[in-house]
Amino acid sequence: VVIAIIAILAGMLLPALNKAREKARTIACVNNMKQLGNAAQMYAGDNQDSLPAIKWPQETVKYVQEVSDLSESKSEVRCQSYLCPAKRVGQNQYGWKTQNTYLISGAASMDASPNDLTKRIFFAAKEVRNGESLMDWHPKIHKVKSPSSKIYLTEDSNTNPQINLLSINAVSSRFVRLHGKYGNICRADGGAQTITLPEEWFNSTDLFKSKDTPDINRFTINLEPKTSWF
Repeated sequence: VVIAIIAILAGMLLPALNKAREKARTIACVNNMKQLGNAAQMYAGDNQDSLPAIKWPQETVKYVQEVSDLSESKSEVRCQSYLCPAKRVGQNQYGWKTQNTYLISGAASMDASPNDLTKRIFFAAKEVRNGESLMDWHPKIHKVKSPSSKIYLTEDSNTNPQINLLSINAVSSRFVRLHGKYGNICRADGGAQTITLPEEWFNSTDLFKSKDTPDINRFTINLEPKTSWF
C-alpha cells in the first residue's frame, strides 16, 4: 500500500517538477541572451558603432568572460553563456565536447550588397550572391530600423552541434523553439525575451525550427516589420 501511494504521489509531482525545470532553463537561456546582447552593444561602443557580425562569438567573448579560448576541448565546455541550457552537452566520435550555441540573424549569402537598402540586409552573411565577401562587414547600430523589434540572435536546433565557437557558419533567419511552445530571442537593442511561437509555423518533420519565416523583415537591419508582434 505504501509503495502504491508513493507511486501515485510521484506521478502527480513529476509533471510539475519537469515544468519547473523547463521554466528554469528558459529563464537561464534568456539571461544568457541578455548577456550576449549587452556584449554586442559594448563591442559596438568600442568599434565605431559596428555590431558583431559573422564572427560574433569571437568578437563578443572578451565582454562575456576573461578566458577567450573558443577552440575545441575534450575536457570542458567553452563559454557557458553561449550555450542554451535546453540543449545537452555531448561528445563526438573523436572525444571533443559538442554544444549548440546561439545563431545570429543572417544567411549564407545576401541578395545584394549591404549598400542596397531596397533589399534584405541581414545582420550577418559570408558573401553576397555575386561572390563579394562580407566576412569583415559589420552593420552599424544607427542603421538598424526599429531595433527593439528586430531579432539579432536566435536559438539553435541543429542536430550537428559545434565542437568550438570559431565557426562562421552559424546564421539563421527562422524561428526556433527549444522550450516547449516558446522560443527565446536577443533583440538588436541588446534586450532579450521569450516569445510564444504558433504551432502552425512548425511541422512534424522539424518540431523545433519553423518551416518558413513569417515576417522575415524582423531578421534584417533595414526593413520594417510587417506585423506588430513584439
